[in-house]
Amino acid sequence: IQAGAYQTNSRSVVLFLKATDATQMMVSDVATFTSSTYKTYATTTTFTLSEGNGTKTVYVKFKNAAGGETTVSDTITLVGQAM
Repeated sequence: IQAGAYQTNSRSVVLFLKATDATQMMVSDVATFTSSTYKTYATTTTFTLSEGNGTKTVYVKFKNAAGGETTVSDTITLVGQAM
C-alpha cells in the first residue's frame, strides 16, 4: 500500500501487487469481501480506504485460471482526516 508507507493522509491509495499465475483479483477492506467483485489482475490498482483515522486493513484475493484463490492483506494508518 502506497509503496510500503506506514501511514497516509489520503483515503485514495495505490496498491502494488504481485501474484504468480493470477488472472483475476478483488480488493476490499472487509475480510469477507462483501460487495466486492473480481476484476482483471493488474500489478497496480487504486483503492479508497474507509472513512476515519486509524489503522486500515486492505485485503486482496487473487484467482488463477484453474479457480484457485489466495488472499493477502496489509495495513496502513490513515491520519489527518477531519472529524
